Amino acid sequence: MPEDKKIFTLKRIGLIALMTALIGTGAYVTAHEFNDGVITPAVIGSVFLGMAFPNLLIAGMMRLFRVHVGKVFLLIAAICIVIGIVLIAI
Repeated sequence: MPEDKKIFTLKRIGLIALMTALIGTGAYVTAHEFNDGVITPAVIGSVFLGMAFPNLLIAGMMRLFRVHVGKVFLLIAAICIVIGIVLIAI
C-alpha cells in the first residue's frame, strides 16, 4: 500500500487536530468574552461541539476529492462531538 493511500497517518491526524485546536481556541476566547469570564463544563462542551462543525463541513467536501482524508476529518469531529456531549451532560 503506497504511503499516500494510508488513511490514518500521524501527519494527517496531527495537522487536522491542530486546525481543530485553533478553531477551539477562537471559540473559547469568544465564549470567555461573552460570558464575562464564567466558563462552565457546559460552555466547554459547546466549544467542543463548535469545533466539530467545521470538520463535518470539510469532511463533506473532501468526499468529492479525497475520501481518505475526509475520514480523518470525520474521526476528529466524532471525538469532539463525544467530548462535547459528555461535558454538556455533566
